[in-house]
Amino acid sequence: MDKILQGIPNCLCKQDDVLIATPTVDENLKVLQQEFKRLSDYNVKLQRNTYAFVQSEVVYRGLKVSGNRLQPIRDKINPITNAPEPKNVGPKSAIPNMAASRLQRWAVLLSQYYYEIVYRSSKENAVADAFSRLPHEDSSDGTESEIFATDIVDSSFSVTAAEIAAETQKDFVLKQVYEHTLFGWAETMTMSEEFKPYFNRKYEL
Repeated sequence: MDKILQGIPNCLCKQDDVLIATPTVDENLKVLQQEFKRLSDYNVKLQRNTYAFVQSEVVYRGLKVSGNRLQPIRDKINPITNAPEPKNVGPKSAIPNMAASRLQRWAVLLSQYYYEIVYRSSKENAVADAFSRLPHEDSSDGTESEIFATDIVDSSFSVTAAEIAAETQKDFVLKQVYEHTLFGWAETMTMSEEFKPYFNRKYEL
């Protein structure tokens, strides 16, 4: 679409939308005429029920566009302007304490990796975590969920726990891992590559 509409002034294509913005109505109609001719030349068809001609303002991608102004839609900013104040913040407590258990779960998950922690200021971290902690009264997602696929799980498992335990003792690596898990791992130990994944997650076993 960008190539098809290339050269038409004040005309912009965003995904499957064609936007026209002009200072006057006459200029808007002229650009619209050029656009229709160009689309007709390339045999591009438009949906009649999606047209919006000569509008003083339009709502597009969560913003109200009017003249030289861009305004957020009030429904989109209500969760921010009407967010409830935290009720559990006192002189000896702080909001970051709420994240302690979550960070502990991440620590367990990341224990198998070698990583470097880099500090990032709040200005560079745009994760909107407050919305999940301070839900608005109208917390509907605005979309209807549809089920496209389901999985059927057979409850009858052909292998028993006793058989798994017996086969574990026959495997050289798993047997060593079992003994280390039962009697304790050394803080530092020389091991082959096949033992390292288990050693890195020893506190989860």
